[in-house]
Amino acid sequence: MLLTSAQIVTKYCFPTNYGELPHVTQCIDAFLDVFSPSWNFAEIFTKFESLHLVQYVASKEFLYPLDPFYRRYLFNQTTWLAAERGDFDAIRWLVETFLPQEFLTKAVNGAAAGGHVQILQYLFDNCYERACWSGIEMLWAVINGHCEAIEWLKEHSPPKPESLKEIMRAAGTAGNTEVIWWLYEEHSVDAEEALGFAQMEGKWGTAKWIFENCTMEDPTVNWSSAARCGELEFMKYVYDLGVGCPNNDAMHAAAASGRLDILEWFHEVLGMTLRCESAGKAAKNGHLEVVQWFVEKGCRGWEIDVMRGAATGGHLDILKWLRPNCINEFSESAISGSLDAVQWLNDNFTLEDDGGFAMYTTARLGYLEIIKWLHANQFEEQLDPVIWKWLSGSIIIELKAAAHKLWTGLQQMDT
Repeated sequence: MLLTSAQIVTKYCFPTNYGELPHVTQCIDAFLDVFSPSWNFAEIFTKFESLHLVQYVASKEFLYPLDPFYRRYLFNQTTWLAAERGDFDAIRWLVETFLPQEFLTKAVNGAAAGGHVQILQYLFDNCYERACWSGIEMLWAVINGHCEAIEWLKEHSPPKPESLKEIMRAAGTAGNTEVIWWLYEEHSVDAEEALGFAQMEGKWGTAKWIFENCTMEDPTVNWSSAARCGELEFMKYVYDLGVGCPNNDAMHAAAASGRLDILEWFHEVLGMTLRCESAGKAAKNGHLEVVQWFVEKGCRGWEIDVMRGAATGGHLDILKWLRPNCINEFSESAISGSLDAVQWLNDNFTLEDDGGFAMYTTARLGYLEIIKWLHANQFEEQLDPVIWKWLSGSIIIELKAAAHKLWTGLQQMDT
């Protein structure tokens, strides 16, 4: 209703032949404006993408002066956003009218990040001295895959030597083999810079391409990441090249991801020793087939790790499969804090026989929900020492809060 009244006044009540009565419009504006004192022009542009609203808030700045350094920070933030979004009108107003002397490197980088060649050309032609060119603007274009902007920057703003490695890493991250080759062939940048980042981002095709096309003195293979991603063919390829060999971490990663084909290659072809820790990681993530394979292949000492892993992940199917295989290891499962697992074990094992150790282990690690469940299932005789055991697992400063939490939980169950 208030805004409607203001619209009616400004549209119908002002005299048309005697000027606009600026003092009246200013009073109305001051009365209705509730946001410009608390919002800056960067926030406005980020939220609404409205140049008109930015201009309005900026016009009020004389009422609420900004620190010059803070103002420059907001200007940089706004020019980046405008350039990245391709808002040519906003860029022109910001750089020509609003702050015509400010530095524009952020605008250049934002335009490159958005792939807007028109804005790059405008800044290059009209504001060249106000920005740092030949820096990392190409990095932003490479990361976001803007081929047209990359080609424009090659011609107009080729990167300086100190920026080449960063751009090579960005090319590896993006999987851009054309940029990798350009940097490798024309600027002699080491392709290892791209190789590591390509593997880190899962660009295995790019990593293989680098091995095939670039000479490197000491290339490194991320065996764990490749195993986790199931890249068996890539691992076979680099292994045949003689670039190192998988380690135990790679076996852990393969097991945790359920990569049975890779585990078979590790063990049966490369002769790697099976690790009980790997079996436990497979159990934790619910890979029963992998757990069974470890057992079938004669992995030693797997019982505790697998039971802990299964209980941690709450995988009752694995715990049920384990029952005839490691019946004496029940109490260790409580260390993980899985209430469902402990409930199942109670139904299938004699909890009264091993309950003391189970409760002590559970309590020591602070698993209140399991303690409460044990309490609800009438293990009163063992409860008092368990409470103190649980409290001893808390740091001293939290002792009082821990005791109160436990007491409150038990009281709620009793009522």
